[in-house]
Amino acid sequence: RDVDRKLVELARLYGLAGATLARRVLLPAAAPAVLNGLRNGLSLAWMFMVAAELIAATRGLGYLLTDGRELGRADLVFAAILLLATLGKL
Repeated sequence: RDVDRKLVELARLYGLAGATLARRVLLPAAAPAVLNGLRNGLSLAWMFMVAAELIAATRGLGYLLTDGRELGRADLVFAAILLLATLGKL
């Protein structure tokens, strides 16, 4: 972007170069995008992990949820959903 290019030019004007330029200008400028990507990636990973566990697990929260549903145990189903939601929120 044009603003980023101007920021780098300004930092070079002040004598920053190489590792100092990267550490003081480029990394802080990239941090929001990197953190946003991590947040999105971790939420997708969590959803896919839960989905895979619901399909083919023999133990774990997904198995507990499926087992409780098959056995008609509403307490197991609610406990598994509550725990999945709590862990997902964390």
